[in-house]
Amino acid sequence: MHSNHFADPSVSLMASVAIIPWLRGSFQGLLIGLKHQGRLYRFASYTGAKVRDLGIDDEHVRLIVRGRDGSELEIRANRPGGAFLHAPIRTEMHKRVEETLEAQLQITLRAASGEVLLDDLGTCGGLEVHGDTSRLIHMSG
Repeated sequence: MHSNHFADPSVSLMASVAIIPWLRGSFQGLLIGLKHQGRLYRFASYTGAKVRDLGIDDEHVRLIVRGRDGSELEIRANRPGGAFLHAPIRTEMHKRVEETLEAQLQITLRAASGEVLLDDLGTCGGLEVHGDTSRLIHMSG
C-alpha cells in the first residue's frame, strides 16, 4: 500500500508485507517507509521490526508493526473495489490481481514512550492484496 496524500504534506507512506521464500522455507517479510517532517522511519525485516498484528478481510487491512526501538506504527486501510490487472507468474502474465488507487490509509505512529507522533489519513491510496493471505496472517505475531 502507498499514499502521499495526507493532511500533513510532509507525510508519505509505502508498506508491504509478503511471504518471502528463503532456502528451504519462507518467512514473513516486512518493508515500510514512512516519511514525516523530513525524517524517514523504517520498519523492515532487516531493521528488526516485527509484525504485531495483521488482519485482512474483504473490506479492510489492519497492520500493526513494532520497531526494534519500541516505536509502533498502526495502519488501517479500507479496501474499495478496484480493477483486476494481470500479474506475472514466473514467465507468464496470467494471474489476475485486484488493485485500487482509492484506498484510505489511517496511520498512527507512536514513540516507544507511547507518545503519538503522527495520526493522519491518507487518501488516493494504492492498495493490492494478493496471494495466500491466511498463511501470511498466521505468520504474524
